Amino acid sequence: FEGPARARLLGFQQTSGGAASVIALLPAGGLADWAGWRAPFAIYLAAFAILAIAAAVIPAGAARPTDRKQAGDFGALVRLWPIYALQFALFFAYFMTSVQLAFLLAADGVTSAFTRSIVIALGVLAGAGAGAVYGRALGALGERGIPLSAMALMAIGFAIVGTAASLPPVAVGCALAGGGGGLLSPFISGRLLAAAPEPVRPRALGLMFTTIYVADFLNPVLVKPVRTALGIQAAYLVVAGLLAAGLVAFWLRAAGARRQPAT
Repeated sequence: FEGPARARLLGFQQTSGGAASVIALLPAGGLADWAGWRAPFAIYLAAFAILAIAAAVIPAGAARPTDRKQAGDFGALVRLWPIYALQFALFFAYFMTSVQLAFLLAADGVTSAFTRSIVIALGVLAGAGAGAVYGRALGALGERGIPLSAMALMAIGFAIVGTAASLPPVAVGCALAGGGGGLLSPFISGRLLAAAPEPVRPRALGLMFTTIYVADFLNPVLVKPVRTALGIQAAYLVVAGLLAAGLVAFWLRAAGARRQPAT
């Protein structure tokens, strides 16, 4: 897939992943209320059913031969570092919803795991919706407009979460941040597919997922000192401020690039 067709495909991929997450989140909350916080891990047993479906429907065609020397061109991967750096920063912020929000809701007196799962699922659902319209959004906003929009939505959403005094505004903020996050996966995937030479694309996409999970792992590690010193709502405000600063820096850089004369 190339061009607009690739953008639509990557957006629909985000939508399908978001839909699966919503389907898992709600039963997980109910199971946690009914049988304790360990019970939702049983949902992972569904992987066996998915494995059986994958084995049945994915064709077993041979992979296209690639030049081993080109496929091992680590210099080509290193040149992609600006994309990975942007991805790490934005996904680190995005994981404030999935990693930290349950603790904020518990601190606000929301004791039901099912209720917490509904609020988190709203953000995931908004991300799925963003994926569904990603192709059109990319056409309307362009390559610079997508990350700017994602940062703006997440900054506004987290600022609302960090200042909310009741559950409804937290849900609204979560949905806004989720919508911004839903633009990230197809944008980063598309940028990597466009920038990476074809032989190194498998490694480039593999490193993309490595970066996502490193950001997921480091979110609680790096946010914990802020939570301890200032409180969990303040942690959301700090992340919102960093996103706003990144938004301004990204916009100024893009504006400067547009003003430079062609050579």
